[in-house]
Amino acid sequence: MILTMAVLAAHAAHGPPAITKASFLGPMTCKVEEAPHINVTVKSDDIDYDYSRNAAALKSLENNTASPYAPGVDTATGGLREDHPSIATNVNLDILSNQWHKQGCVRYKSIEIEMHLRPKVYVAKEFNTGTCRQAVLAHELKHVRVDREVMNKYAAMISPQVQDVVNRTGALGPFDVTKTEAVKAQAAGYITAVTDRLEKAMEAELNARQRGVDSLAEYRAVGSFCSDVNVGR
Repeated sequence: MILTMAVLAAHAAHGPPAITKASFLGPMTCKVEEAPHINVTVKSDDIDYDYSRNAAALKSLENNTASPYAPGVDTATGGLREDHPSIATNVNLDILSNQWHKQGCVRYKSIEIEMHLRPKVYVAKEFNTGTCRQAVLAHELKHVRVDREVMNKYAAMISPQVQDVVNRTGALGPFDVTKTEAVKAQAAGYITAVTDRLEKAMEAELNARQRGVDSLAEYRAVGSFCSDVNVGR
């Protein structure tokens, strides 16, 4: 499933990280001449199912959900989901230079942001039968559904917030050309600051929502379908 949202910033920029010589001899005036393209793509892969591991092996896998039971009590539902939305950001800049005055300008050309979810669901061998398997799968799919809902929510928030930063930043410069790399990093940093902040907020909401899925009542409901499963205890 791929969802693409494209936004043109009201006041923004133009060009890849290549240097263009200005065609004038006077001091530079840095301004935005073309709105940059801001594109957010959301990808959620089909679920990868794994039935090859036993319950003990699943326990060794890291799970980011909190247990509703007291420490030391076995809470294995016979399943596990492994997924984590990732955010990748690519900022393309237009870099202009006036070699006569040794000045430069940096403007945004395009900003590509990809959010990607690669869900994987495990069902332990001992639980991979009949209504027990169905109950385990239903539980793990609730986790995947939450991941997708929260990821889509934050994807919709990224575009307008990045656009706002681009509009407020405009073109950077003129500056001494010896500072070009530092200014490029500064421009990119303004964008990654937005995505980093939203990623942290997304993580916090995901953890809270996933704890809600892993309620004591939910564990008991799943367990009621798997009461005859023998996991070697």
